[in-house]
Amino acid sequence: MVKAKEELLVVLGKNEKPQESDMSKLPYLDAIVKEIFRMHSPIGRNSSTWNNPNSFVPERFIERKMDTNKDFNNFELIPFRLEEECVPQFHWFIE
Repeated sequence: MVKAKEELLVVLGKNEKPQESDMSKLPYLDAIVKEIFRMHSPIGRNSSTWNNPNSFVPERFIERKMDTNKDFNNFELIPFRLEEECVPQFHWFIE
């Protein structure tokens, strides 16, 4: 988390709080959020999809240059399951 603190200090300064508009200037913090989503997704710990799937490595998203705001084909980051037993009205979504 030292890298995240340093990034926040450099980009925002000592007394500023991050805003949503700052995320484009905070790539390491963005990578941490993506890594948390990955680790809590149904296939986030799948070794055929991820190297070292049980390790917390935010840098993997800096290397992949994945933009989840624009690239909706990255289903490995979905942090929840969309199945009938999880969502009672599931059939409404697929009809």
